[in-house]
Amino acid sequence: MNRISGVTFVDTLYELMGYRLGQSIQEFLASIFLPFVISVGALCYVYFQCLEKQTFRPLVFYFCYLLFIWWLITPVSTQVGFPAGTAPESIEEFKALYESKDGAGSTVRIPRALFIFHSLTDSAVKVMVHRTNRTFLDNPFGSERLAARLRQSGINEAALRERFLRYLAG
Repeated sequence: MNRISGVTFVDTLYELMGYRLGQSIQEFLASIFLPFVISVGALCYVYFQCLEKQTFRPLVFYFCYLLFIWWLITPVSTQVGFPAGTAPESIEEFKALYESKDGAGSTVRIPRALFIFHSLTDSAVKVMVHRTNRTFLDNPFGSERLAARLRQSGINEAALRERFLRYLAG
């Protein structure tokens, strides 16, 4: 076992506890405290501007705007197929992970706005794939079929015409 000189168990434990404390402070500041302080400061500024102008309409709009933005940045939990940094061995394993609904994946917290954008993008992709699959046989090769049928109309020999029609139908 290789030991780094000068590093003890207490040093490692001290660094780990400092890391955990830093994470908890960061989560607190990022989730509640810092946006709250900025929002209250901005609300006070708008309030004093409204007192000077003798109108409170901007204060109401700004307060509604703050509530909406606060709602968009609040984190929500969502399932991911597999954690970052790991990759399935085969396409079957990936498909099984992607289609599993039993919560086998890990849970991450992301801002609600990002979740909404992801859901809308995913829905749009699914609609486009469904429309493509539904019309794939007709649309891409429809003009080629029509051109071939027009060229075929000049064939006068019956046996050759039958073979050609079977070829186009197949």
